[in-house]
Amino acid sequence: MPQDNDERRIFQRKSMDVPGTLMLSGVNGPPMSGSIVNVSIGGFLFNQAMDVPQGVRGTLRLDGTDIDVLIEVVGRSEQGTHLRVTEDDQSLTQLAAESDIVASLLLPIIYPEE
Repeated sequence: MPQDNDERRIFQRKSMDVPGTLMLSGVNGPPMSGSIVNVSIGGFLFNQAMDVPQGVRGTLRLDGTDIDVLIEVVGRSEQGTHLRVTEDDQSLTQLAAESDIVASLLLPIIYPEE
């Protein structure tokens, strides 16, 4: 449940530090290396603030995997670039099956302690 009046999420964010690479469609330059610093149901915070508009789509690949998670930029803050997993993407299930780290990070969000 939300922790305060400003928090609209049903599920809390889970802090983490997992390196990865963000590749955005239509953005010039090389892929951006950084880390996922928190995760919630359907979204991530990438610790590199990128000057791109909301709605830009791309892929996120966590280091040590070969699975591209389809994402969309939903915002930017001092903490980084806010991403959501696109509705048509099934890669999180694949990613959790392949990576013990991802599975252990997602399970507490999906099945929170009472």
